[in-house]
Amino acid sequence: DEIFMIVEDMPRFEGCTDDQCTQTEIMRYIARNTKYPPIAKENNITGRVFVSFVVDKKGKVSNVKVLRGVDKYLDAEAVRVVGTLPNFKPGKQRGKAVNVQYNVPINFKLN
Repeated sequence: DEIFMIVEDMPRFEGCTDDQCTQTEIMRYIARNTKYPPIAKENNITGRVFVSFVVDKKGKVSNVKVLRGVDKYLDAEAVRVVGTLPNFKPGKQRGKAVNVQYNVPINFKLN
């Protein structure tokens, strides 16, 4: 099945009516649910992991992959948290549900 980057009706995060809300809610969800790996914390490992994922025709998150990683522990946590995203309202192209890819940066920084 074809995977789109941009479609007429982008997938919507639960409770959102536009792209801005969806982007904000994805980042908010990730921020709330990310658990800093203890080993990465002990070794002062920080950075930004870029993750891609697909919102499929049913609105489920699939194909979670690291595009640009930092460290195996941070990368694994980024993939884990993105994989737990709740279902979306699927994206549509010409009225049909389609697969849509998203890329998100996840920042790991220590205070």
